[in-house]
Amino acid sequence: MGSPAEILAGGSWSAIQLGERHTCGIRGDGEVACWGLFDAGQLGPTATASTHLPQVVPWPDPATSLAAGQEHTCAVVGDELWCWGRNVEGQLGTGTTVGGATPRQVTPAGWRAVGAGEHHTCGIRTDGTLWCWGANAAGQLGTGTRIPSAVPVQVGTATDWVEVDGGEAHTCARTADDHLLCWGRNLDGEVGDGSAWRTELVRITDQAGPATSAPARAETASR
Repeated sequence: MGSPAEILAGGSWSAIQLGERHTCGIRGDGEVACWGLFDAGQLGPTATASTHLPQVVPWPDPATSLAAGQEHTCAVVGDELWCWGRNVEGQLGTGTTVGGATPRQVTPAGWRAVGAGEHHTCGIRTDGTLWCWGANAAGQLGTGTRIPSAVPVQVGTATDWVEVDGGEAHTCARTADDHLLCWGRNLDGEVGDGSAWRTELVRITDQAGPATSAPARAETASR
Protein backbone atom coordinates (compact mmCIF):
# COMPACT_ATOMS: atom_id res chain seq x y z
CA MET A 1 0.00 0.00 0.00
CA GLY A 2 1.35 3.40 -0.96
CA SER A 3 1.57 6.46 1.23
CA PRO A 4 1.09 10.15 0.31
CA ALA A 5 4.11 11.83 -1.26
CA GLU A 6 4.61 15.50 -2.04
CA ILE A 7 4.70 16.34 -5.75
CA LEU A 8 7.71 18.52 -6.61
CA ALA A 9 8.77 19.00 -3.03
CA GLY A 10 8.97 22.61 -1.98
CA GLY A 11 6.60 23.81 -4.70
CA SER A 12 3.12 25.28 -4.34
CA TRP A 13 -0.05 24.36 -6.21
CA SER A 14 -3.28 26.31 -6.73
CA ALA A 15 -5.43 23.71 -8.53
CA ILE A 16 -5.55 19.97 -9.24
CA GLN A 17 -7.56 17.86 -11.68
CA LEU A 18 -7.78 14.08 -12.07
CA GLY A 19 -8.37 12.22 -15.30
CA GLU A 20 -8.95 8.48 -15.49
CA ARG A 21 -5.24 7.67 -15.37
CA HIS A 22 -3.51 11.03 -15.46
CA THR A 23 -3.25 14.05 -13.18
CA CYS A 24 -2.69 17.73 -13.93
CA GLY A 25 -2.18 20.72 -11.68
CA ILE A 26 -1.61 24.45 -11.77
CA ARG A 27 1.39 25.57 -9.77
CA GLY A 28 1.40 28.75 -7.72
CA ASP A 29 2.93 30.70 -10.60
CA GLY A 30 0.23 29.55 -13.06
CA GLU A 31 2.36 26.86 -14.69
CA VAL A 32 0.49 23.71 -15.82
CA ALA A 33 2.08 20.30 -15.26
CA CYS A 34 0.70 16.81 -15.95
CA TRP A 35 1.78 13.25 -15.17
CA GLY A 36 0.52 9.67 -15.50
CA LEU A 37 -0.64 7.78 -18.61
CA PHE A 38 0.34 9.19 -22.00
CA ASP A 39 -1.48 6.91 -24.46
CA ALA A 40 -3.55 9.72 -26.03
CA GLY A 41 -1.35 12.79 -25.53
CA GLN A 42 -3.16 13.88 -22.36
CA LEU A 43 0.09 14.99 -20.65
CA GLY A 44 0.84 17.65 -23.25
CA PRO A 45 3.63 18.39 -25.74
CA THR A 46 6.68 17.98 -23.51
CA ALA A 47 5.89 14.38 -22.56
CA THR A 48 7.23 11.45 -24.59
CA ALA A 49 5.88 8.54 -22.53
CA SER A 50 3.84 7.75 -19.45
CA THR A 51 5.61 9.07 -16.36
CA HIS A 52 5.28 9.74 -12.63
CA LEU A 53 7.19 13.00 -13.05
CA PRO A 54 5.23 16.22 -13.75
CA GLN A 55 5.58 17.37 -17.36
CA VAL A 56 5.26 21.12 -17.86
CA VAL A 57 2.81 22.33 -20.51
CA PRO A 58 4.45 25.59 -21.63
CA TRP A 59 2.40 28.80 -21.89
CA PRO A 60 3.40 32.45 -22.16
CA ASP A 61 0.80 33.41 -19.52
CA PRO A 62 -0.44 31.83 -16.27
CA ALA A 63 -3.29 29.32 -16.43
CA THR A 64 -6.35 30.17 -14.35
CA SER A 65 -8.63 27.15 -14.85
CA LEU A 66 -7.94 23.47 -15.55
CA ALA A 67 -9.97 20.35 -16.37
CA ALA A 68 -9.13 16.70 -17.00
CA GLY A 69 -11.40 14.20 -18.74
CA GLN A 70 -10.80 10.50 -19.16
CA GLU A 71 -7.97 11.02 -21.65
CA HIS A 72 -8.01 14.74 -22.44
CA THR A 73 -7.04 17.94 -20.66
CA CYS A 74 -8.03 21.60 -21.05
CA ALA A 75 -6.73 24.84 -19.57
CA VAL A 76 -7.76 28.49 -19.65
CA VAL A 77 -4.73 30.72 -20.24
CA GLY A 78 -5.53 34.41 -20.23
CA ASP A 79 -8.93 34.34 -21.93
CA GLU A 80 -7.96 31.52 -24.31
CA LEU A 81 -9.08 27.90 -23.92
CA TRP A 82 -6.71 25.15 -25.03
CA CYS A 83 -7.31 21.38 -25.04
CA TRP A 84 -5.18 18.33 -25.82
CA GLY A 85 -5.37 14.53 -25.70
CA ARG A 86 -7.98 12.14 -27.09
CA ASN A 87 -10.57 13.69 -29.38
CA VAL A 88 -12.56 10.84 -30.96
CA GLU A 89 -15.80 12.32 -29.56
CA GLY A 90 -14.91 15.93 -30.39
CA GLN A 91 -14.13 16.67 -26.73
CA LEU A 92 -11.35 19.11 -27.67
CA GLY A 93 -13.93 21.45 -29.22
CA THR A 94 -11.98 22.23 -32.39
CA GLY A 95 -14.51 21.05 -34.95
CA THR A 96 -12.54 17.91 -35.83
CA THR A 97 -11.74 14.58 -34.18
CA VAL A 98 -7.98 15.10 -34.50
CA GLY A 99 -6.29 14.77 -31.12
CA GLY A 100 -2.81 14.41 -29.69
CA ALA A 101 -0.36 16.03 -27.32
CA THR A 102 -0.29 19.40 -29.09
CA PRO A 103 -2.73 21.86 -27.44
CA ARG A 104 -5.47 23.05 -29.77
CA GLN A 105 -7.36 26.29 -29.21
CA VAL A 106 -11.12 26.38 -28.74
CA THR A 107 -12.14 29.46 -30.72
CA PRO A 108 -13.00 32.23 -30.43
CA ALA A 109 -11.16 33.49 -27.34
CA GLY A 110 -13.08 34.79 -24.34
CA TRP A 111 -13.14 32.01 -21.71
CA ARG A 112 -12.81 32.10 -17.94
CA ALA A 113 -13.51 28.53 -16.67
CA VAL A 114 -13.54 24.95 -17.94
CA GLY A 115 -14.80 21.57 -16.71
CA ALA A 116 -14.54 18.10 -18.24
CA GLY A 117 -16.43 14.82 -18.17
CA GLU A 118 -15.27 11.49 -19.51
CA HIS A 119 -15.67 12.36 -23.20
CA HIS A 120 -17.17 15.85 -23.09
CA THR A 121 -16.08 19.32 -22.04
CA CYS A 122 -17.88 22.47 -20.92
CA GLY A 123 -16.62 26.02 -20.61
CA ILE A 124 -17.85 29.33 -19.24
CA ARG A 125 -17.17 32.35 -21.41
CA THR A 126 -16.23 35.78 -20.08
CA ASP A 127 -19.81 36.94 -20.73
CA GLY A 128 -21.11 34.31 -18.28
CA THR A 129 -22.61 32.00 -20.91
CA LEU A 130 -22.15 28.23 -20.70
CA TRP A 131 -21.07 26.05 -23.64
CA CYS A 132 -20.50 22.29 -23.97
CA TRP A 133 -19.10 19.94 -26.63
CA GLY A 134 -18.10 16.33 -27.24
CA ALA A 135 -20.05 13.13 -26.54
CA ASN A 136 -23.77 13.50 -25.90
CA ALA A 137 -25.33 10.02 -25.88
CA ALA A 138 -26.82 10.71 -22.44
CA GLY A 139 -27.69 14.37 -22.98
CA GLN A 140 -24.61 15.56 -21.09
CA LEU A 141 -24.24 18.63 -23.33
CA GLY A 142 -27.52 20.06 -22.00
CA THR A 143 -28.82 21.04 -25.43
CA GLY A 144 -32.14 19.16 -25.29
CA THR A 145 -30.92 16.47 -27.70
CA ARG A 146 -28.46 13.58 -27.74
CA ILE A 147 -26.62 14.86 -30.80
CA PRO A 148 -22.84 15.13 -30.20
CA SER A 149 -20.90 18.22 -31.21
CA ALA A 150 -17.24 18.78 -32.01
CA VAL A 151 -17.68 22.54 -31.50
CA PRO A 152 -19.06 24.42 -28.49
CA VAL A 153 -22.86 24.69 -28.30
CA GLN A 154 -24.55 27.05 -25.86
CA VAL A 155 -26.44 25.63 -22.89
CA GLY A 156 -29.60 27.68 -22.39
CA THR A 157 -29.52 31.47 -22.43
CA ALA A 158 -28.35 32.34 -18.90
CA THR A 159 -25.37 34.66 -18.49
CA ASP A 160 -24.55 34.12 -14.82
CA TRP A 161 -22.69 30.79 -14.78
CA VAL A 162 -19.63 30.64 -12.51
CA GLU A 163 -18.62 26.96 -12.22
CA VAL A 164 -19.03 23.75 -14.23
CA ASP A 165 -17.81 20.17 -14.01
CA GLY A 166 -18.57 16.82 -15.62
CA GLY A 167 -18.84 13.17 -14.62
CA GLU A 168 -18.81 10.08 -16.80
CA ALA A 169 -21.86 11.20 -18.77
CA HIS A 170 -23.47 13.99 -16.76
CA THR A 171 -22.75 17.64 -16.08
CA CYS A 172 -23.46 20.05 -13.22
CA ALA A 173 -23.01 23.81 -13.13
CA ARG A 174 -23.49 26.60 -10.59
CA THR A 175 -24.87 30.07 -11.17
CA ALA A 176 -23.79 33.32 -9.52
CA ASP A 177 -26.80 33.17 -7.18
CA ASP A 178 -25.66 29.68 -6.07
CA HIS A 179 -28.28 27.63 -7.91
CA LEU A 180 -26.99 24.20 -8.89
CA LEU A 181 -28.24 22.54 -12.07
CA CYS A 182 -27.42 19.10 -13.50
CA TRP A 183 -28.21 17.12 -16.65
CA GLY A 184 -27.20 13.96 -18.54
CA ARG A 185 -27.04 10.33 -17.46
CA ASN A 186 -29.16 9.67 -14.38
CA LEU A 187 -29.43 5.88 -14.08
CA ASP A 188 -27.81 6.05 -10.64
CA GLY A 189 -29.46 9.30 -9.55
CA GLU A 190 -26.47 11.51 -10.36
CA VAL A 191 -28.61 14.26 -11.90
CA GLY A 192 -30.69 14.49 -8.73
CA ASP A 193 -34.21 13.62 -9.88
CA GLY A 194 -36.17 10.45 -10.67
CA SER A 195 -35.61 10.25 -14.43
CA ALA A 196 -33.19 7.95 -16.26
CA TRP A 197 -31.77 10.56 -18.64
CA ARG A 198 -31.98 14.33 -18.76
CA THR A 199 -31.13 16.23 -21.93
CA GLU A 200 -32.07 19.55 -20.32
CA LEU A 201 -31.22 21.17 -17.00
CA VAL A 202 -32.57 20.14 -13.59
CA ARG A 203 -32.27 22.46 -10.60
CA ILE A 204 -30.98 20.68 -7.50
CA THR A 205 -32.74 21.58 -4.26
CA ASP A 206 -30.90 22.08 -0.96
CA GLN A 207 -33.03 19.57 0.90
CA ALA A 208 -34.04 15.93 0.56
CA GLY A 209 -36.97 15.27 -1.73
CA PRO A 210 -37.96 15.83 -5.35
CA ALA A 211 -35.96 18.32 -7.37
CA THR A 212 -37.58 21.00 -9.49
CA SER A 213 -36.98 21.28 -13.19
CA ALA A 214 -35.72 24.41 -14.85
CA PRO A 215 -37.44 23.46 -17.24
CA ALA A 216 -36.48 19.93 -18.27
CA ARG A 217 -37.69 17.02 -20.33
CA ALA A 218 -37.18 13.49 -19.07
CA GLU A 219 -36.26 10.74 -21.50
CA THR A 220 -35.81 7.07 -20.76
CA ALA A 221 -33.46 4.65 -22.42
CA SER A 222 -31.94 1.30 -21.73
CA ARG A 223 -28.30 0.85 -20.82
